[in-house]
Amino acid sequence: MSGDFCTVSTPRANKSHTCVECRRAIARGMKHARIAGATDGAAWAERMCLDCLALSEEVWALLHADNLNPEDGPRFGGLAAWIRENGEEERLSPEGRDRLARIASGP
Repeated sequence: MSGDFCTVSTPRANKSHTCVECRRAIARGMKHARIAGATDGAAWAERMCLDCLALSEEVWALLHADNLNPEDGPRFGGLAAWIRENGEEERLSPEGRDRLARIASGP
């Protein structure tokens, strides 16, 4: 739809938040990712720790290299499950596999 957009910024938290992927706390003063946008006219925003952002960016880079339709990629809060369900673990860098293990270990 026309007008859809997504932006990523990396502010310091003014208050505590929870990472949408690993569910760990983002403490006040911690640098993190704020991903915001609009889809089909509805505004949305999510917070993500920098480790989860790095993993997400690695996965999306792999998917773009494969020309995957973005609609088939992971959704917020489901990155780790999507990686495993789609057999993408072996394609991750060693750092990516470490980040995936951290998400899977829970908060």
